[in-house]
Amino acid sequence: MPLTPFQRASIKRHLGYPLITATETLRSGMLPSGPDDLTFAMEKAFDNVIPEAERMILAIVEKLECIEKQLGDQVGDLAVLAVGSTQLAGQEGMGAVEAQYRKWAQKLSDTIGVPMYRHSQYQREIGTFAGRVIEPC
Repeated sequence: MPLTPFQRASIKRHLGYPLITATETLRSGMLPSGPDDLTFAMEKAFDNVIPEAERMILAIVEKLECIEKQLGDQVGDLAVLAVGSTQLAGQEGMGAVEAQYRKWAQKLSDTIGVPMYRHSQYQREIGTFAGRVIEPC
């Protein structure tokens, strides 16, 4: 069974791709920045996924969503160690969880055959948690 539109959107999000149509990408001025910018190749990759791989891909997406939930849960567990320098207890653990997210996103990228979106700010910051300030929800 082919991937549903929701599953495709979830995969795009985990790989850092913008969740807008290809037409809107052009209209908004987000032109491909070169031959390695595969924004427009994502749909083609979805169409080429072999049926045997769909369950594997969805299992990776499920793992990524579980890791995201862990990150959200850990934000509530952070404690201020020092006011002024904004040191937080628990930063090391979040950095380790973010590293796991990156590892699984790379595995999804390899499985689908499309690289992670190189313009994604979130993907660039994963694993660099130390020193960042977390705003409460």
